[in-house]
Amino acid sequence: MTSVEADEHAPIRVVLADANVLYSRVLRDYLLYAATQGVLEIRWSAAILAEVVEHLVENIAGFDAEAGARLVSAMNGAFPAADHIATLLERCDA
Repeated sequence: MTSVEADEHAPIRVVLADANVLYSRVLRDYLLYAATQGVLEIRWSAAILAEVVEHLVENIAGFDAEAGARLVSAMNGAFPAADHIATLLERCDA
C-alpha cells in the first residue's frame, strides 16, 4: 500500500466540539492541544461558543462577558477554520 492509498483510507478525525466539552477548561485544553498537534481537526459554531460563554459567565466567579470575548477571540484566532461548519458537513457528505 502506498502512502497515497493509506491517506485515502485514513479515518477522518474531525471533532465538532459542543458547549458541554468546551465549557470544561481541562477538556477544552486537551482538545485544542490535540488540534495543534494534528491529531484531529476541531470545529465549532458561533452559537456553540455563545452558549459556552453564557454558562461560564453564569457559573464561574470573575468570568465576565469581556473574558468570554477574549476566550472566543483567542480560540477563533488560533483555529480560524474551526467556525466553518459547512466544511465539516461537506466532508461528511463525501
